[in-house]
Amino acid sequence: MQAALWLAAALLGGTVIAQGEAHHSVRLASAAWPPYIDAELPGLGASAVAVRTVLASQGLELQVHLLPWNRAVRTGLQQPSFAGYFPEYDTPETRRRCHLSPAVGSGPLGFAYRRSSGFSWQQLSDLAGQRIGIVGGYVSTAAFDRAVARGELQVDTALDDAQNLLKLANQRVDIAMVDKHVYDYLLRRDARLGSHAAQLQFHPQLLQSPSLHVCFKRNRDGAALRKRFAQGLTEVDVDALLRVYMAALPS
Repeated sequence: MQAALWLAAALLGGTVIAQGEAHHSVRLASAAWPPYIDAELPGLGASAVAVRTVLASQGLELQVHLLPWNRAVRTGLQQPSFAGYFPEYDTPETRRRCHLSPAVGSGPLGFAYRRSSGFSWQQLSDLAGQRIGIVGGYVSTAAFDRAVARGELQVDTALDDAQNLLKLANQRVDIAMVDKHVYDYLLRRDARLGSHAAQLQFHPQLLQSPSLHVCFKRNRDGAALRKRFAQGLTEVDVDALLRVYMAALPS
């Protein structure tokens, strides 16, 4: 019930501000990545609702600016008026460039494939010889990236997840790396993919299920915001909030 109340408040504008706290804005960059982030989703998406609710518990108001992903990262880190960007994975690289928040949910990352292909895999070496669709600028795993750098795996870059899945449906790639929640949402909601839904399937073997974070700037202000955000996470049941949000999405 508490998660439902937080969710309702967040969807109505994120106005649950902790008593006694000054009302300040936190500007974060992000990119369309439904159902986590999207301008057409209630509250701008599951991750936006979660981050907004956590910040609101500390008397802070979230402002989200949607940009293409690589530009969102640059803007969040380089523009003085921005405090950072989200959502981001926890990797050695992101730890170097960010004050990463504690986890705000997670995303099951794996591969979609054409049912007719009979694709199956258990380890990275099983992917050799496959044309693997990825999205430019997105993080995968260190082991996957090393295999690509050594030429052991062949990748083909798309601009976004929808384009990646369209390339899969049109046999321009053999498999497509994608988050399971993103895959489910796009096949239900993207008109370009709806006619291909029966052809595609998500393989149950995951590459990983990485946690999602806010990347605050790696400076004194970013460290202070991360500390307040971490406190907010102790006061909000984010996992329950995300479950309620995902369950409420239209099919």
